[in-house]
Amino acid sequence: MSAKAMLESIPVKPKMMLGKANLLVCSSKCSVTYIWYKNGHPLSNTSQNLQFSANSEDAGSYSCAATSHKDLPSSAITLDVRYAPKNTSVSVSPSAEIVKDNSVTLTCSSNANPPVHSYTWFKDNIALPSERSQQTYTIRYAMSWHTGDYSPDFIWYKNGHPVSNTKQILQFSASSADAGSYSCAVTYHEDLPSSAVTLNVKYSPKNTSVSVSPSGEIVEGSSVTLTCSSNANPLVQNYTWFKDNTGVTSVRRSGQNYSITNISSEDSGQYHCEAKNNLGSVNSTAVSIDVQYSPKSASVSVSPSGEIVEGSSVTLNCSSNANPPVQSYTWFKKNDTGVWQTGSGQSLTFANIRSWNSGQYYCEAKNKIGAHNSTTQMIRVQGK
Repeated sequence: MSAKAMLESIPVKPKMMLGKANLLVCSSKCSVTYIWYKNGHPLSNTSQNLQFSANSEDAGSYSCAATSHKDLPSSAITLDVRYAPKNTSVSVSPSAEIVKDNSVTLTCSSNANPPVHSYTWFKDNIALPSERSQQTYTIRYAMSWHTGDYSPDFIWYKNGHPVSNTKQILQFSASSADAGSYSCAVTYHEDLPSSAVTLNVKYSPKNTSVSVSPSGEIVEGSSVTLTCSSNANPLVQNYTWFKDNTGVTSVRRSGQNYSITNISSEDSGQYHCEAKNNLGSVNSTAVSIDVQYSPKSASVSVSPSGEIVEGSSVTLNCSSNANPPVQSYTWFKKNDTGVWQTGSGQSLTFANIRSWNSGQYYCEAKNKIGAHNSTTQMIRVQGK
């Protein structure tokens, strides 16, 4: 049984394009572990398959052997990775000051496979005549009009759309708006763009806000949901809700949504949320929750208090808690014979009270949400 290893390339292409997947398969009849070689030097991989997306550094001569029979390696396969020109630069000779009438040579250097077959020179982003298309561009007698920028211009793309920068380096202080996919190409060679790199900008929460559902008036007894929204990368990990009452802040609960069922007037107040990820936290602006309710706790007070004497002036006043405020007050008097309306307005005044004004009085307080009656107040008028 032969222990000599066999090496196969999939696909069978000794010339690979940059970035293409390539698989080398080693086989031997007497081993399950293998040793790989590149240009005669061992690699760390010990599996049967050697797989990679080809780049220029992967070019070379590959062979393999069974671990137990390193003396019987496979025949070598040479991988030739093809790629467009990269790392292109211009050097100037002499490098010191350039004096009028002296000779100057510009040399264009670039890494490519196959080697660069044509060069185009530009001055101030304008192509020079095609006869000057060699790797070197020599100015025999430098004159003032030769002054200019001979380096190539570049075109940059973000998410496939050109950006305004034309220099070799695209530099910025990253913000969330800069996230995206970037690539570049040499001007006039836009058909040979670079591979794209993705910029993922991380940032703490921002643009944090609170929305209320349903919108519009909030009536006591209904259900309300507050939702905290925030823009962050990575996503918000924690939301915390706060209610502010007379300067005292209390933590209500956590979660992106805060629901209040059977809401009451005690739930009125200013609410805000805090959004937090591992880069920081930020508070939203506060929203006001104004719970509307019909009048309640209605009561009648008498002025002056104490004994009421016939002929004196007496005022009954109706008080009630309501949101929105009470819009109308109605006064009623009742006795053994029935109930009838005696007036309207928050106060009911008797300028010259008589004995027949004696009886039980109560008021009705009303707003757009509903109405509520006070308890009765007994009025007894004493004769003189």
